[in-house]
Amino acid sequence: MTITMDLLGWSGSFFIILSYSLTLSKQRDFTKTCKYLNLFGGALVALNCYYYSAMPSFITNAMWSGIAILSLFKTQNVNRS
Repeated sequence: MTITMDLLGWSGSFFIILSYSLTLSKQRDFTKTCKYLNLFGGALVALNCYYYSAMPSFITNAMWSGIAILSLFKTQNVNRS
């Protein structure tokens, strides 16, 4: 189980770093992709932190994912208007 949690945590970290690097890219608009990468990356890192009882990091990454969810809902509501 520990190896699985480690892989999930590392994958989440990769998603967050990939999101940041895409944000810096000026060639295309990766906004929606970055929101999903932040959502899943934050959730995976939060899961890993919860498993290892790292509560400050868990809360930070859970909030990170929450912000991504709010951003996705906001974008969806704007597109409907």
